[in-house]
Amino acid sequence: MKNYFLFILLSIFLLISCSKNEKELLIDDFSKKISDTLVPIEGRAYGAVVYEIKGDSNDTISVTFNGVKKQFFGKFEYKFRMDYYGGMNVGFEFDPYRATNGKIDIRYGIY
Repeated sequence: MKNYFLFILLSIFLLISCSKNEKELLIDDFSKKISDTLVPIEGRAYGAVVYEIKGDSNDTISVTFNGVKKQFFGKFEYKFRMDYYGGMNVGFEFDPYRATNGKIDIRYGIY
């Protein structure tokens, strides 16, 4: 019983203490770049930046997240995770580069 109570308290603490700021994009228009910035809430605790990308494109696309640039082509699925403790904005940019069509689902956030 004591362990169960401790587990419940720890779970509640983790839910309250960690924050998140997340977004999801479905991209099927390859005519323009998309830029966004995630701004951490001051005084909140964070532990990671994460982005997940899945989809397909007819040519090379470029995604820059938190200063890390990665290119994709054809059918792809990728997950990026990095430690993050708040205090600075996290930039995101999608560049269709050479691609003219496709469908891409991107989820990104700070947690």
